[in-house]
Amino acid sequence: MCSYDEVSSGIILLLYTIAAYCSEKVVAEDVPADMEAFVAEKRRELIETVSEVDDKLAEAFLGDETISAADLQV
Repeated sequence: MCSYDEVSSGIILLLYTIAAYCSEKVVAEDVPADMEAFVAEKRRELIETVSEVDDKLAEAFLGDETISAADLQV
């Protein structure tokens, strides 16, 4: 169980591109519309960094292919 004091407004999970909010339980929702561009940019930066050490991911990234959360997991 989460406490409001621990997370006052939620977190963004870049891997899954969702927002998680904590109240009585953790609730996952779509990223707020006003944060979509920022989240997309940060997810792209994350993927770019990870692709520097993974050839298969680098090929997908450079080929502008869609990269899923599963692709980023070990």
